[in-house]
Parts: sequence; structure tokens; C-alpha cells
Amino acid sequence: MVAKSGSDSENTRYRTAIIPVTLSGANYRLAHNSCHSAALLWNQAVDFVHAQWKAERSPGKYDIQSFLNSLPLQDRPLHAHTTEIIAHDLHEVITTSRTNNKNGMKVRSPWRKKNYRPLSFSKGYGWRISDNQLHLSLGRGRPRIG
Repeated sequence: MVAKSGSDSENTRYRTAIIPVTLSGANYRLAHNSCHSAALLWNQAVDFVHAQWKAERSPGKYDIQSFLNSLPLQDRPLHAHTTEIIAHDLHEVITTSRTNNKNGMKVRSPWRKKNYRPLSFSKGYGWRISDNQLHLSLGRGRPRIG
């Protein structure tokens, strides 16, 4: 699980906390399935971006985020901020690959299908500590991990 905090300025600095946790069997399965759902969302976002490129449009991070938010709730069983992070991460990968291409490196934009993507939670959204226990939210009306 990854928690990010920071701002989206040009000189962005992130603090990432990777926290080892011990989960019960049910919570482990829920987290594992959620990571597969995150990968499916990533794949749908990549397909959306490729379709936009074929139509000769260049979607921004908020276009990708709007696309993911327009999916039915059963297709995005994650916290809204986790979905937002997926969209912004995809845009960052595209921007980095374009910059690297301009600098002469041979790189490709995202194209492979993912089967697993770790969950990310932004500071103050999607996670809570109560009674010395970490709780990770998968969104309103869904069970939480922890």
C-alpha cells in the first residue's frame, strides 16, 4: 500500500510511506482483489488515451480522470481518490515518456495490460487510523480493509 502527499506544482515533492501490514484472510483477499480492480481501471484508462490519440486528441490528466469517474460504480470499486491517483499517474507516465523521447531515449508510452497495480491513497483521503489500527477505504458503501 502506498500513501502519497504533496502538491502538483512543477517542483513536486512526494513523501511516500510504504507500511508493512498483517492482514486477516478476508482482508487480504479484499486488498488483493482491489489491486486487480486498480489494474483494470489502469487498462481502461490506457485504452481511452489510445482512442483519443487515434482521434488526434491529446487528453490531459483531468480528461482521463473524468473518463474514469464516468464509469459505472461497479466498474470502479475503489475510493474516488484512488481512482484519481490512477488517472494522474497515467498522465505523469505519458509526460515522462514524451520528455524522454525528446531527449533521445527510446521509450514507449504505456501500452501493456496490467494484471495487478498496488493501491495508492492520498494524504487524508481513503485511510484513517483509529484505535491504533489502519483502515483503508474502498469508497462509500463498500467494506474497508483493516
